[in-house]
Amino acid sequence: MLALSTQGAAVAAVLADPWHGRGYPVRSLPRIPDGFEAGYSWMCPVFENEALDLGIGIDYPDPADREMEELSRFTLYRLSAAREGVECDLFHGDNWNALLAALDRHKARA
Repeated sequence: MLALSTQGAAVAAVLADPWHGRGYPVRSLPRIPDGFEAGYSWMCPVFENEALDLGIGIDYPDPADREMEELSRFTLYRLSAAREGVECDLFHGDNWNALLAALDRHKARA
């Protein structure tokens, strides 16, 4: 389980970034897995784990608030590929527990 201080740091990072000014509902953030730190995105909060080469994007809870309504709320992706501009998503969905399961599967293969 994630330490509260780590979650607090994640929330502080969300509050400090530009998309919070667009009304991002910080209280809607799920607990961020250990080892993930706030990254930068102009669209929504992202959290990165360099050791795993993974990133997690967490879009707005309400699809109407997303830049593209048809996109899922949660995305798990490869950091290195994303930084090169390559499509690299490992999971898309609106269920946080399903993203965590995909993360666990990825860790088991690593």
